[in-house]
Amino acid sequence: FEGHSGSSTLSNGTAFHTCAMVAKWLPLAAACLAWAGVGGDSNSDAQLQQQQCRSGSGGGGCADDSGAPADEVDASLLQARVDRVVAADAWPEPRWRRERAPAPAEPCTPAPARPSKLAPDSAGEHFIQMDGKTKTPAPRQEMQGFVRELLIKYPLRSNPIKVNGKTAYIPFGSILEGEYSRNAHTQDQQDYGVEKAMAFVSNDNPKSMLSDRVKLAFAEKSHTFYFPGEMPHVTKDRLVADQSAQSPEMKQQATAMRQAKLTALAGSASVYGGQIVNAGKDWNQIEAIREFVASEGGAMTQALWQNVDRSNSELKQRAAKTTAKTPFGSSIGCIHFENPEVMNFTADGVQVPLDHKIVAWRGRVAQYPNEEYQMSNGFAVFSHNTESDSLDVYIGFASVFELVDAIPGMVAKFSVGPADGDKWPIGPESRNSSVLPPFVAPFVEAVSSAVHTMAESVPTDYTYLRLERQDAGCPDDMLSSLPGQSQTMLDLMRVAQGEAVMSPLEMIPSMGAAYQSAMGWLNCAIEFLRPVNNNESVRFGSLQIMGVIHVISELLPNDVAKIVAAHEVWNTVNGTLLSR
Repeated sequence: FEGHSGSSTLSNGTAFHTCAMVAKWLPLAAACLAWAGVGGDSNSDAQLQQQQCRSGSGGGGCADDSGAPADEVDASLLQARVDRVVAADAWPEPRWRRERAPAPAEPCTPAPARPSKLAPDSAGEHFIQMDGKTKTPAPRQEMQGFVRELLIKYPLRSNPIKVNGKTAYIPFGSILEGEYSRNAHTQDQQDYGVEKAMAFVSNDNPKSMLSDRVKLAFAEKSHTFYFPGEMPHVTKDRLVADQSAQSPEMKQQATAMRQAKLTALAGSASVYGGQIVNAGKDWNQIEAIREFVASEGGAMTQALWQNVDRSNSELKQRAAKTTAKTPFGSSIGCIHFENPEVMNFTADGVQVPLDHKIVAWRGRVAQYPNEEYQMSNGFAVFSHNTESDSLDVYIGFASVFELVDAIPGMVAKFSVGPADGDKWPIGPESRNSSVLPPFVAPFVEAVSSAVHTMAESVPTDYTYLRLERQDAGCPDDMLSSLPGQSQTMLDLMRVAQGEAVMSPLEMIPSMGAAYQSAMGWLNCAIEFLRPVNNNESVRFGSLQIMGVIHVISELLPNDVAKIVAAHEVWNTVNGTLLSR
C-alpha cells in the first residue's frame, strides 16, 4: 500500500499505526515503515488527537478550532490544549464534555472503588493473542474511585534521599529500600511488603512504550510479606505438576534447548506486547489524568490528602499484622513519572517537588505464586512524612490493564475510574483497536503462533532462574559489553519508531545484532528475577521476558549493568539475603 500517497483505502494515520505496532514489537516487519512513508511515535500526542477524532470525542469532526483536519493541526496547538492549567476554582472539562454542565467542585472523600459498569468490547476490538491465535478479550469496565492505590515509604535514615524544604533529592544508581502497601480494587486484594528500587533517567531515544513524556523512572522489585486470605496460585499449581512430570530426558532437553526456548518466548512476547499497549492505553483517560494533574496548579486538595492519610493508616495496620519471615511472592516492575518540567535533573540525581501532583505510570509483572501483569496510569505525589521521617510516594491509579493467570487460562480486562478518585468525568472508549488489517494479520498471527508452538515444544528448565549469571550465559565480559549491545538494540527500536527507515536487506544484519543484544539482556537478567525460595517452581516465561525487556529498554545503556549485576541488591531485606 502507499500510506503517504492517499491512493490506499487506509488513511495515513491507520497505515502508520498498523506498521508502528507491528514494527515496534516484531523487528522483522520494520520495513513496513518504509512502505508507509511515515514516521513518529505511537505514543505521541498527535496519535492521541487522531484517536480521539476517530472515536468521535475530538470535537468538530476531527478538526481543530480553525476547521483544519487533525492530520494538519500543528503539534504545538494540541500540546497547548493538553497542558493548559485551569483556574484553581474551576473543574477542567475534557473536549468531549465542554458542552455539558460542569461537574460539582466541592471536595468529597472518595468511596471505595467497585465495578459500576462493564462496557461492551466494541465488537471484539480489544484482545490479546498470547499464542498467536486465541483471542483473550480485554473488555473495559468503569469503576468508582481509584482502580488501584500504592503507597511506598522510604525511611530517610536508611536511604540516600535528602529532603530540603519543598523538594527531595533522589540519587541515581543507588538501591532504595522501603515499605509498600497496595490496594488492587479491581481484584479486591490488599498486600504489604518491602520495595526495592533504583532511580534512573528514562531513555528518551527511543521513546518509552508507556508515554513520550516520562523522564524520571524507578526500576523496582517488590516482596510481599502480608496478604490477607490465600494468594492466587494457579501458576504455582500448574508449574509444580509440570515439573513433577518431567523425566530425566526432558530435564536434559530443557537445559540443552534453553536458549532456543528463550528466543521463541521473546518472539511471542514481542508480538502480544504490542496488543497489551493498545488494550491498556485509553487516550481520553490519559488526557483526563493529565488535565487533573494540571488542575489547581498541581496542588493537592484536602480530599486527596485524605487518601494519602488512609493509605498510611492501612500500611501501619498491615505491618502490625505481618508475621512472615520470607515473602509469599515477588514482582518486578517500573514506575515512570511525567512532568519533568517540575523536576531538577543533574548528572547524579533528581530533585522532585513535594506535595505536587505528577502523572505516573507503572508496569508490573508478578512471578510467583501466580503470574500476572498490570499496566497502570494515574497521579503520584511525593511528600515528606514527618511522623515516620520518610519520603512517601502515593499513587492513585485511574486506569489499569490486567492480565492474570486463571483456571481457564489467561484472562484480561481494562478498568478505568475518575482521575481524581471521585468526581472527575470518565470519557468514552478510545483505545486503539487490536484488530490488524487483513494484509498484516495473517503474517503476524503466523509468526506469533509458530514461535509460541516452538516454545511450548521445549520443556521448561526449572533450574535456570537459580543459576548464577556466569553459568547462564552472562560472564563478566558479557556484562561489560551490555552497554554497547543495549545501544545496538535501542538504535533498532528507534528505527521502528520512525526516526529512520531501513530497507528489508538492511534489516538482515540488524536482526542478528538485535538477537545478540536481546539474549544478552535475558541471560544477564536472571539476577534481577532470582526467586527468594529455593523450593519454588518458577520459570522464565514470556510475561517475565516482556517485563525484563521493558525495564532494560527504558534504561540508558550505561545503567543496564547496575540493574542486572547481582541478585543480592534486589533480594536483601533489612540486611538479610532472602535468596541463595
